[in-house]
Amino acid sequence: MAVALSPDQELATKAFLDALSESGATCVSRATAIKFLFARKFDVIRAHALWRQHEATRRREGLNKFEPFEDPLKTELDTGKFTILPTRDATGAAIAVFTANKHFPSLTTHQTTLQGVVYQLDVALQSLETQRAGLVFIYDMTDSKYTNFDYELSQKILTLLKGGYPAKLKKVLIVTAPLWFKAPFRILRLFVREKLRERVHTVSAPQLGVHVPRASLPRQLGGQLDPDHAAWLEHCKNCYTNNIQSSKLDGIIDEYVISNHIPAAKPQNGIIEHEVGCDMTSDSAARLCDKSADMHISGDPPYTCDTSPLRHTHGYNGDMKSRHINSGDEDDLDISTRGTWSSGEVSPGLSDEECGGGGGESAGALLARVRAMRRRGLVAEYDEIRARPPHGTFHHAKLPSNLAKNRYTDVLCYDHSRVLLSQTDPDDPTTDYINANYVDGYKQKNAFICTQGPLPKTFGDFWRMVWEQGTLVIVMTTRAVERGRVKCGQYWPLTVGARATYAGYAVTNEAVEQEDDYTVTHLLLTDLRVS
Repeated sequence: MAVALSPDQELATKAFLDALSESGATCVSRATAIKFLFARKFDVIRAHALWRQHEATRRREGLNKFEPFEDPLKTELDTGKFTILPTRDATGAAIAVFTANKHFPSLTTHQTTLQGVVYQLDVALQSLETQRAGLVFIYDMTDSKYTNFDYELSQKILTLLKGGYPAKLKKVLIVTAPLWFKAPFRILRLFVREKLRERVHTVSAPQLGVHVPRASLPRQLGGQLDPDHAAWLEHCKNCYTNNIQSSKLDGIIDEYVISNHIPAAKPQNGIIEHEVGCDMTSDSAARLCDKSADMHISGDPPYTCDTSPLRHTHGYNGDMKSRHINSGDEDDLDISTRGTWSSGEVSPGLSDEECGGGGGESAGALLARVRAMRRRGLVAEYDEIRARPPHGTFHHAKLPSNLAKNRYTDVLCYDHSRVLLSQTDPDDPTTDYINANYVDGYKQKNAFICTQGPLPKTFGDFWRMVWEQGTLVIVMTTRAVERGRVKCGQYWPLTVGARATYAGYAVTNEAVEQEDDYTVTHLLLTDLRVS
């Protein structure tokens, strides 16, 4: 049956097709028009601009003629470097995965790689649910090397997805980004519109579960799924073949969509369902649609939050350098018990230029306000904040095996935003726990991690978190001892050249810069588990 649209959406569809007809594009089906309109919330002008960009991109990159059953595209598809998972995220968005360590720029051209991406995206986008809910793009850099990275290709893929493809891009998740990737990534972000920039996140494998349910992720990313890429390619083949046959019957080849209808396919891992659908407008195509179905990428039964730890695979070749900034200042106001420690960037985040402007308070204005409030005003504001009811639960922090890992009984970490460590003991799921939460930045979600001052018994957990999250800057906002009370353990070696080991991680003090109001220590973190 045809896609059911509201009266306003029907009018928008007609206006869109009329605009294309006036511009000379007559070989565009109603189904294709709907895809572009869904991608731009049925704004005809924006959808038409997207179509023009899409057409230009396809022709510029040679994406309008495919030979998926012949080399080099056939070999490219068989590598499995790019695939569409047979599941969805919690919002219903389809999930695409690009595995970087399977890509070798010297062995394939940009055209072939992009054809492999678009060929599969075109099939996935036949689902009305995908058109409505959008797409999550996962760029898996686990165990990848510099020789696997192609900056120009990455830029082309982002350019395609940001404004040259008829799909709502919900998120781009860059998983386990190596240190060498961070500099070109900052440059790459400059080519992305600000609205999309806010949707691009660099995350560790454990943190990926914050964005996508474990049940919807493949095992290589710490999930529970065993996707069958060969079965998916067979499905794509059937779609492509049927599209060619339908086009011959209809006499019109819609070159912006590989497959205009999808035949029934056997369930893949029990999680591919079907819904009746038809994208063709002719009588002959309508008859074919009675015997066909539109692929529906679905999740397992309704998703409930799975807080189980995710598997982590590090990619730092054993060493990582961090800067430790101790700005703890002993004063009359003790605010350390509400977050004694703040770690540096979880992801590269936004540059200073990108964060400038907006509705935030300037440093000068903040300083003036704090001076005007004086000590009494600061204490009153702190008491008011502390008296507010919590906006979440603390079930994991209150588990008997985790209670001893908390420095204070009344300063716990939320369940919904807590940092998950890799699980070191398969028989003890609480080994994923640390008293730490992700904190949003000015313009980026989960830009920082705030954690308590480490306890001697949690030093190893702390450095494991730094390693797994790729943290490069650590800011300590308390002293180890204040007014005779221990506020934080000595979790790093103080002397230059000294080295200390904490549960499989070695920390070496390489240099110390002593300033008037703070101290910067350069630390080398080594994973001793790397052979």
